[in-house]
Amino acid sequence: MRSVCSAAALVFLASAACGTLSNEDIAFLSALPRKSDLHVQVPVQSSSTQPACAIGDAADWRKAKDRGDQINSAVDGVLALVDVVRAIPPTQRKTDLRVWGPFADQQHPGVEYQVNILRFPPPPDAKESLAYLYSFEGRRTGGPFQTVIDGFFLGGQAKGGQGEIDLHFDSAYALGTNKPDDPHGDMVIRYDETSDPRTVQLNLGQGGLALDPFDYFYAGYSNGSGRFDYVLNDATRGTHEVISAFFKANGSGTANITFRTPLLTTQVDECWDELACLTFVRDPLSVTKLCGVNASCGVAAACPTVP
Repeated sequence: MRSVCSAAALVFLASAACGTLSNEDIAFLSALPRKSDLHVQVPVQSSSTQPACAIGDAADWRKAKDRGDQINSAVDGVLALVDVVRAIPPTQRKTDLRVWGPFADQQHPGVEYQVNILRFPPPPDAKESLAYLYSFEGRRTGGPFQTVIDGFFLGGQAKGGQGEIDLHFDSAYALGTNKPDDPHGDMVIRYDETSDPRTVQLNLGQGGLALDPFDYFYAGYSNGSGRFDYVLNDATRGTHEVISAFFKANGSGTANITFRTPLLTTQVDECWDELACLTFVRDPLSVTKLCGVNASCGVAAACPTVP
């Protein structure tokens, strides 16, 4: 998808006329999410040097940062096109509609794009006073538009509202603007900034972009603590781990892990300190081998208090 977004970005920069955004234009553009609204923020461990840990290293937790960075990279690819539109005046203005384009794709001859943002009354039970629908569409010249990115937003501005943005990889394939390693299907990102914690949910049904297929979930509090649900697959070992990690701003935390192999499914609980050293493990079937033949090891009272 990076090729789709980067190509479209170049299209807008090369083709858009200079002009000024009105206050109403800015109100429409406020419906589009920014990177800070969708990014996962997993704490960086306080030490880059691996200490000698009594029980062992919280290896699954250390991988959470990599998973978060991969999610952020996928988000950045989607928003590359979205961010470019913010600096370009619309080509059409109506009371409740703004339109940008169509613009020719400089890198893919015969392809052009159009962006639409529609304002409409929110649902009767919604707390927000404003609602928007938006779409980023592409087509072969003269053909029908296909939606590459679309979404909705409820709220006065993205920083205090909630919404969803969807990326349709198959549309990029149909236009011939995809990268060879792009997945098929959709990537759906839901976000909510109406309370503390803010939440982000990313579903990549078929996997891709260095991510396994999973419904990733993040909740981040203003004090730096939070929750991160992610998955780790190891084809060599034949293991599948679904992890719900709860963490403090200093990186210490706890995790509930559903551990699956071809022969069994079991639950493992872990706690670790700010250096990512395990302080407690409950592993009834000894799948991690951290406690030997014992069902648990360490001190449960050492587990931090987490959200």
